[in-house]
Amino acid sequence: MLADGAVYVTGATGMLQRLKASTGEVMWQQDFKSLSGRAVLPMWGYSASPLVTNSLVIIYAGGPGDKGVMAFDAASGQPKWSVACGPESYSSPQLSKVLGERDAADAD
Repeated sequence: MLADGAVYVTGATGMLQRLKASTGEVMWQQDFKSLSGRAVLPMWGYSASPLVTNSLVIIYAGGPGDKGVMAFDAASGQPKWSVACGPESYSSPQLSKVLGERDAADAD
């Protein structure tokens, strides 16, 4: 995902990185597999793209409890929030509207 002069990428082993778009320099990185408490990689590794919205980078982590989907501050990489979800997914997070309302991740 390209946003605000940076490229946000996830690796198959559970690493999230912010790269400087002009040089590829690593600005920050987070091992979200470890942060989520997930013991084993998904069968085919992590393959979803991060979602960048309202200064957050949102990824599927697949951890137990409330560590299924995680959000990080786009500028610093610090964890911001996490919520529960199923243990396996290869889909990228998406924004949506339900009954005309934007979801909480896209709220102003």
